[in-house]
Amino acid sequence: MSSVRSGIQDCPECGFPFKHAHSLEQHIRNMHRGEKPYACAVCRRRFAIGAHLVLHTRTHTGEKPYECGVCGKRFANKSNWRAHMRTHTGEKPYVCATCGAAFKNSQPLRQHEKTHVAAAEAGGGFPAVGAPPAYASPALEAPMVGFANV
Repeated sequence: MSSVRSGIQDCPECGFPFKHAHSLEQHIRNMHRGEKPYACAVCRRRFAIGAHLVLHTRTHTGEKPYECGVCGKRFANKSNWRAHMRTHTGEKPYVCATCGAAFKNSQPLRQHEKTHVAAAEAGGGFPAVGAPPAYASPALEAPMVGFANV
């Protein structure tokens, strides 16, 4: 059942909410119909999302448009550049909602959160919390070197 409330549309298949109609349409095509309309010209691998094809293509071209302003290391995608920048800044934006421990990346936070679940199941330590982890960080903007933002 699809509903519209305050500009939010729910997926008629699974109920997941979307703010934008184009996001809902893409979700239905990709998640429920399995469509992958974007194909790599080099290896023919197919992708559901055009931006994923762009990132994949860089594995063939070696393009690395994101550059660290501190050490000069280059990256093919923005998320890897952001993670790298934290090695220079010491920023730890991923915060445990249970105990406040902070991490540079989301994976160590997810692993850490499992310790709270295990402790709660054993009857001790911090209680497990069902809320998603907090992400409190100013957005990092990558300097692009001679390429349009993707």
